[in-house]
Amino acid sequence: DRLWNFIFTQFNIYMYGKDNMKKLDKYVGRRRSWSRQQMPRADALFLQQCVPGFNYPEYQPPNSIDIGAILPRKAGELPEDIQNFIKKYDKVVYFAFGTLQPVDKLERIIEEFSKLENIGFIISSKQETKLRASNVLTLAWAPQNDILGHPSTKLFINHGGWNSVLEGAYHGVPMLVCGWAWDRRLNAKLIEYRHIGLALIDEEEATP
Repeated sequence: DRLWNFIFTQFNIYMYGKDNMKKLDKYVGRRRSWSRQQMPRADALFLQQCVPGFNYPEYQPPNSIDIGAILPRKAGELPEDIQNFIKKYDKVVYFAFGTLQPVDKLERIIEEFSKLENIGFIISSKQETKLRASNVLTLAWAPQNDILGHPSTKLFINHGGWNSVLEGAYHGVPMLVCGWAWDRRLNAKLIEYRHIGLALIDEEEATP
């Protein structure tokens, strides 16, 4: 794990840093250096969406500030169609893989969920399918924070995106995190480390 974490972290810094440097050049102007090694510079301030006591312990330079989770908030009122669906079930599972990772084999997933008739499933996916099940509500977009904050939501299956992890943790919903790429593997491991969910790291094991 240590070797994997080191390799992944260095690759992650390069890939994300490369993209972020282009944005800094465009909106801020040419910089002398914005490398991680020069973060302790006196003329720079770094704000991180990290939660003290929740993230892994790590070195932080004095000009780096953890500002906590940005997106999680108190749950608001759900749209009428979602409310009516949730009222039918004592337990609801919310399934979402974020905006950047499409859900593969969506119809197979719906078929498996339909066998658990006493549980309601809400799937957020932009993939289109004609397959329907009475206990499965498929949405192209879903108010994730508000669904997670509903008392009937008992499980959150997600891709391990950082915002999803923080929203699930904020609302105290147990998670099954499928961390198959990028930082999602580390996020999935963090969920297990904090005893608030399970990590599914090997994609080959994720057969319905």
